[in-house]
This record gives sequence, C-alpha cells and structure tokens, in this order.
Amino acid sequence: MIYCFIDESGNPSAKNSEPFYVAMVILASLDKVNEIKGKIRELKKRNNIPQDYEFHYSRNASRKRDLFLKFIAKNIEKYKVFRAEKKPGCNVLSDISDKIAGYLSSKEKYRIILDTNPQLTQILKNVLRKNRIIAKMAQEKSKNNELIQVADYIAGAASSNIKIS
Repeated sequence: MIYCFIDESGNPSAKNSEPFYVAMVILASLDKVNEIKGKIRELKKRNNIPQDYEFHYSRNASRKRDLFLKFIAKNIEKYKVFRAEKKPGCNVLSDISDKIAGYLSSKEKYRIILDTNPQLTQILKNVLRKNRIIAKMAQEKSKNNELIQVADYIAGAASSNIKIS
C-alpha cells in the first residue's frame, strides 16, 4: 500500500484570485511513514522543540521554517505539488482532484490522509472512485499528523515560490 498525505495552501474560493496549491507526500510503506515520523520527533528533540509543536508554514517563524524545509529536502524523497488557477466556471477543488487522480495509478492501492477539508475530501473520493483508483481515505488535523505538516510546508513553499532543496 502507498501512503499519501495531502494538505493545501491558499483559499479555494472563487472570490480569491490567487492560485490554489495542494501538496501530496508519497511514501511507499508503513515502515517509511513510521521512519519519517521518528525523524521528525528526533528533529524536535535535537532543537528543543516541544513534541506537540505543529510545523505550519504560514505560522512558523523563519528559523523553524528554515529548519523544517531543510529536513524535508533531506528526508522526503517523493512528493507532488498540484496547482489550480481560478477561472470562471471552474471549481478548483474538482480541478485539483482530477490532477491528483491523473497522477495516481489504478494498479496500486492507496491510503490517503488529508487535512480536514471536507469539500476536498468528498470531491477527491468521488473522482478516485470514478477513475477506479482504490484508496482508503481519512481526514486528520495537521496538528495530529506530522506528515500532513510536511505536506503543508511543501504546499506553502510552492505558493511562496520557494524551492525545497
């Protein structure tokens, strides 16, 4: 099973003219998920950051932001950023969901964990089903999932035109 962690940056509302970004962190196994979570716990310990601290791109000071971006560059091998432009008559959540489904394979099985955006979750679930992509989906608050925090940082960096390297 392939594990995917998804979070977004931006506002999907048509009233907001800025592009909408979604980042998906892709890990090949539960062992890899646990390895990365362990490395994040160790990063926090080495830097005297409380274990319940939430890495959140738009809310973190630059020192912690730089620290976590370096961590991502070193430890996250596979991720994908999806971008949707706001156009009249276009639903950005549908557009993003179509792009995600186009990236995934119907020959694999996925466990997809998203930040708590119920609209994106429902639209993505329907699009995956329509494309015969097998995925168990769940929503979690980013505060409770370090890998959604990684996806948040990747989406935030993309929306700020910052390269992760």
